[in-house]
Amino acid sequence: MSREVLLILADAALSAPHRIDHQDLSVTVSAGISVYPDDGTDAETLLKNADAALFHAKAHGRRNNYQLFQPHMHLRARKQAV
Repeated sequence: MSREVLLILADAALSAPHRIDHQDLSVTVSAGISVYPDDGTDAETLLKNADAALFHAKAHGRRNNYQLFQPHMHLRARKQAV
């Protein structure tokens, strides 16, 4: 599955209200996404890269923002942490 398709599916699943016990609930999500094997070949690297993408997503707003990992995200996260 391509990265773009993954984002479209995630957005479609979370953007519509969900009805539970006669109540409409809206969910918002910030997500950082890393994809095997492009962004890492082990769980530790994939999680680290997804975390960097999540940091980037939160920096751009906290309402349904999804960011795919890009190598430059580590540099930005390090600069802001210092």
